Amino acid sequence: MERTTSDYGKENYVDFRKLWILMADKKVKKMDLIRAGLNRATIYSLRDNENVTCATIAKLCHTLQCRIEDICEFVECPKDGIDIPEAFL
Repeated sequence: MERTTSDYGKENYVDFRKLWILMADKKVKKMDLIRAGLNRATIYSLRDNENVTCATIAKLCHTLQCRIEDICEFVECPKDGIDIPEAFL
């Protein structure tokens, strides 16, 4: 089954809460990200934990002088109602 954008976050996702905390600590504003080359739609995607490109993540790390794990983390959602054999997990 092909995954669509509307399916994002229903199972596993990348959480960007750490990005906003780091930006506050470094006193970096959203406008600073726009000046660094990110567009507003990308910033909205980050705010909503939606899909962004690896290039966006690299630009954020370069701009904020940080590592990937400083701005996001992988969140695994439980597979409620789905009986998956242990061997496939």
